Amino acid sequence: VRSLHVAQDGTIYVGSKKELGYLEPDENGQLRYVSLMEHIPPNDREFQDVWNTFETPDGIYFYSYTRLLRWKNNRFKTWDIYTNGSPNYIQGHLYITGRDGKLLRLENDRLVTVTQRAEFVRGIMAILPLPAPNKDVLVIPWARELKAFNLQTGEYTDSFKVPEATNSFLKKHTFYNYSRFPDGRFFINTLQGGSLLLDPQFNILKNYTQSTGLPGDIVYYSHIDREGAVWVGTGKGMARLELDTP
Repeated sequence: VRSLHVAQDGTIYVGSKKELGYLEPDENGQLRYVSLMEHIPPNDREFQDVWNTFETPDGIYFYSYTRLLRWKNNRFKTWDIYTNGSPNYIQGHLYITGRDGKLLRLENDRLVTVTQRAEFVRGIMAILPLPAPNKDVLVIPWARELKAFNLQTGEYTDSFKVPEATNSFLKKHTFYNYSRFPDGRFFINTLQGGSLLLDPQFNILKNYTQSTGLPGDIVYYSHIDREGAVWVGTGKGMARLELDTP
């Protein structure tokens, strides 16, 4: 399994290597896997790892580096892509990064170019929202730092300055992905330095590492549950963090 997503209706969607589908209960209430591969047109079934599975108002998306698939109304829509980095749904649009450094936006089921930059060749790892009323975002290309960016013009801006301590840490430890709390805090996962808890202004509140209780310092995934605790998946196992517990 490469990715999981719990949809708003409770369905658990699964992305794997050359495979995707969902889980549903059988007659005994036990979850069983149901493949969706037969619903994909035969010519579009060639893909490798499904690294991201996520939901938008347009449907359930499955993302691999060579194929983007959307499941809606029991049908698949597919796009041929050649990408790096992670997909990002923000400000009502889906964004992905081509290996030629193009930032692409999905508009009316077409991928259009926003901009093309050398630092995007290895992919944008995340596009993060800024506190209102700022309508810019923060982008972080692979192994770089967070910078303010305007998705309409495709240009960097000076509308927000990320704290130096935060960017220094992320440049050293390699940002991987993040989760966001309802109150605006961020839980940032890295490939060398564990996870960071940031306030809405991106100041570091705490660094969670193996020395503070995580199974390992390589963190691949985090999920915030209904109680506000964070499930963390590392290279050495999983942990549940109750952040407000001393």
